[in-house]
Amino acid sequence: MTAALALATKGVATKILYAEDLDLATVLFLRMLLAMPVFWVFAAIKLGHGNFIGSSTKGLVVAAAAGIFCYYMGGLADLNSLQLIGAGVQRLLLFSYPAFTVLLDAAVRRAWPPPRQWLALAITYAGIFLVVGGFDPALLATNLLGAGLAIAAALTFAVYIIVGQTWSRIVGSIRYTLFAHTGAFIAMTIHFGAAGGADLAAISGYAWAVMAFMVIVATCIAWLALIEGIRRIGGPRAALISTIGPPSTLVIAYLLLDETMAPIQLAGAAVIATGVLVLEARRPAKAGT
Repeated sequence: MTAALALATKGVATKILYAEDLDLATVLFLRMLLAMPVFWVFAAIKLGHGNFIGSSTKGLVVAAAAGIFCYYMGGLADLNSLQLIGAGVQRLLLFSYPAFTVLLDAAVRRAWPPPRQWLALAITYAGIFLVVGGFDPALLATNLLGAGLAIAAALTFAVYIIVGQTWSRIVGSIRYTLFAHTGAFIAMTIHFGAAGGADLAAISGYAWAVMAFMVIVATCIAWLALIEGIRRIGGPRAALISTIGPPSTLVIAYLLLDETMAPIQLAGAAVIATGVLVLEARRPAKAGT
């Protein structure tokens, strides 16, 4: 829940930074640059100096690759979508990642999801169809590219969760998160340099304050809490517990950005919430348990 609430602020903070004339590459690069010392200091405190590698070099390579796929490639899709659609709509679309997680987990286990999960998936994707304006051609055309990017970002996130479900137990959740972010940071540094960088001295004090909030709350706290949750309760369960995220973003975006949604999109939000509730529904406990 901590991770979900922290991540709910990310889209709104990004929108504010765009309004301060920061471009996508600069926002993502600074977010990673400022987060890296926090992750390394936290790892040093928890693991001890000289104990960053652990016993599985392969696991750290996997973590770095997962980080590049999710945090770098998925991050580019994520932040790019926020240039095209509202933060509330985008967060709802990102919330398709629990459905992707369930499907990928089933593929890894080579077992079909149970009927209850199929029903929940159908409901969830029906809600996504409404959120992007499926029955409103003009609204659909407006949201199509941004929605596609947001859903692509959600897929990379689901892959990261599934990979982390196994490898965070092998290398430890702290090492997994640390090397995932380090791999993504290296990739983003190359990207930022190739793009020509930006004049960091021209960034306003307000923008730096928003960036600091984004790094501390929506990056460091969010991802450390998330990967620890994955280690403790597994990927699908961790993904499904984050139901509080999208409605939190809708409220924050309304209060800070004055964003609103069309009635059909609000209906879609309710349908998505219903789908997640079906996924979260517990079966009655058996007698004697």
